[in-house]
Amino acid sequence: MTKKAPPNPQCKMRETTAKESDAIKEEIISFKTWLDNQYNKNLYKKYRIKKPLSKTTKKNIIKWVRKILKDIGKRPEEINEKDIMKYREMCLRNYEPNGINNRFQALNYLLKYLGHEEWRLKLVPTPRKRYETLNNMERKKLIETANHMKPLDKAIIFLLLEGICRPVDIQNIKIKNIRFEEHKILLEQSKTGEYIKRRGDIDAIFMTPRIEEAIKEYLKIRKKILPRKKEYEEYLFLHPWNKNYGKPIGYEKIRKTLKKAVAMAQINKKVTPYTLKRTEITREFDRGVNPEVIRIRARHRRIETTLLYDNKKEDEIANYLFSEQYNDDVTAFPIEEQKKILADRLIKGEITLEDFNKLLSVLEKKSSIKKESYIGYV
Repeated sequence: MTKKAPPNPQCKMRETTAKESDAIKEEIISFKTWLDNQYNKNLYKKYRIKKPLSKTTKKNIIKWVRKILKDIGKRPEEINEKDIMKYREMCLRNYEPNGINNRFQALNYLLKYLGHEEWRLKLVPTPRKRYETLNNMERKKLIETANHMKPLDKAIIFLLLEGICRPVDIQNIKIKNIRFEEHKILLEQSKTGEYIKRRGDIDAIFMTPRIEEAIKEYLKIRKKILPRKKEYEEYLFLHPWNKNYGKPIGYEKIRKTLKKAVAMAQINKKVTPYTLKRTEITREFDRGVNPEVIRIRARHRRIETTLLYDNKKEDEIANYLFSEQYNDDVTAFPIEEQKKILADRLIKGEITLEDFNKLLSVLEKKSSIKKESYIGYV
């Protein structure tokens, strides 16, 4: 008989018995009922609106609470402050900031439910990550590829890219909310919808000529698709074939459509729906578009959120600082001259020492590449 490996103390503090497991299930049912009466705290704090938590939010909280109780190995009513501190230390050792905060947020709801808000855990700061975006050539290739795809797929790609859409917003588009004369699609419920409306803005996807053309083309096919249920009739995007025929599309359809388009366009990068969102926002900033216009298009409640999607790397900064755009009448500098200018800006306090070293490293690489190209002519 093979020996069973001992449980990892970092992931599970002790095994629960079958009896305890049943008790936890009952407690979860009670916790679910309690969650139904909770509301969005940020929305209430800012506008005094008691909006219930979304189905997705509640589902995620329940998912994490189940994992937390399994890791702690106790029934909810048995948990004490020492258990919470041990769990906190375990999370800080084993998980990334986003994973930690997902657990802490769910745990804080559980502690509120148990009447122990004084044990709440403070969320950890999340470092800003630099994500890849598509360059202009890759963006162009994706657009050209989308133009040759089926109407449904074409509409999805253009909404992700030029509509700066979240996948869930695409899934929930209703035919009655399409306003071709106003070049927008109204959204009934979105992640930031309540905040947007309270600011006096319209929660809508702003259509480009490509989006409008793609949707009009798809609508010709949509008329022939029979919704599987009466409640599906109002949705714009329904599956036109296979086992899901007549059902509204979901995230998986959007993901697979994008994956297919990226492969057809021969783009050698990992591309997700949010890659396209970052690509469009970064492109708009590069073109000098008013940041408020970009924020409204992206349906963000704060401009700070929009700025997080503007992705730039050190080599792009170096190229800009020594470009005609930045230096007006100067079109080109020798590498050594660029280094002198960079040092001068450091002395004047225009750039930090850290940025100076990064930019200098980029220039050294450029210099090395040029030397190698000259050697080829000897």
